[in-house]
Amino acid sequence: MRRQLGDRGVVIVGATSGIGRAVALQLAAAAAGGAGCAVAAGAGGSARGVRAEESWAIIVPLDVAGAASVEALADEADAWLEGIDTWINTAGVLVAGRLVDVPAEQIGRAVATNVIGMTLCSCAALARFEQRGSGVLINRSSVLVSSRTRMCPSTA
Repeated sequence: MRRQLGDRGVVIVGATSGIGRAVALQLAAAAAGGAGCAVAAGAGGSARGVRAEESWAIIVPLDVAGAASVEALADEADAWLEGIDTWINTAGVLVAGRLVDVPAEQIGRAVATNVIGMTLCSCAALARFEQRGSGVLINRSSVLVSSRTRMCPSTA
């Protein structure tokens, strides 16, 4: 038998903006009708428009590139939700511009968020799914670096 949204424990990583925020707001709308519960995890512990005081959600500060921070989120979410059914990774950083002009710190932040963060969050989710015997992991990836730099000069 399929479980309804109201029976599911959902973790959304990156709910402060973009797709993660849209997903959190959709869950909030469903919760208004008496269904749904989620943990919206985001930098700074806020998700604009997502009301943490509602019984359907908690907001947890998160550094996706920090293993201890990710594990703390997973532990808190697992306890609060009484089990995680679905984990959605949407946190992502886009670095745009001429590659030679992009500061190394911005590239490092993109790699930390988009690669290390998604990997740590996926591992935390999968460990809990293995303990439960089920679960759904959704990863939404982002472009790492968008560059307009020509690699070779024109020979024309």
